[in-house]
This record gives sequence, C-alpha cells and structure tokens, in this order.
Amino acid sequence: MKYILLLVFVSLTGYLFLFSSLNSNLVILDLYFFKIQNISIGFSLIGSLMLGALISFLLQIPLIFKKNKKTLNEDKS
Repeated sequence: MKYILLLVFVSLTGYLFLFSSLNSNLVILDLYFFKIQNISIGFSLIGSLMLGALISFLLQIPLIFKKNKKTLNEDKS
C-alpha cells in the first residue's frame, strides 16, 4: 500500500512540474502591498495550491492532535 501512495505522490509531483513548464506565459501578481513581476502562470497556480494545502494542514493540527476524551468503564463486580 505504501508503494501505491509513493507512486501517486511522484506522478502528481511530475504532473505539476509538467503543468508549470507548459504554462510559461509571464504574468504580474498584484498583491495588497507589493507586486511580483515575471512569474509564470504554472508556478503561480502551483504556489497557490501548495499555500492552500499548507494553510489547511495548519488549521487541522488541533484536530489531529486532539486527545480522545472517551474513558473506559471498568467492570466492578
């Protein structure tokens, strides 16, 4: 099973790099306080995807490390 996940990860990473090389049109990203010039569309899309995944992971950290509050009832006879 772990090799299947590794294969999926490698193929997805390869697809993202192929996608970034095929979309080589240069654009200007205009953010609130600064502009980023001469960045390709592919790298901007990959960057936004990775930033969204990182933000999602950071917001899920409390749920991942939450302790289970279920207590086991001991049989007293």
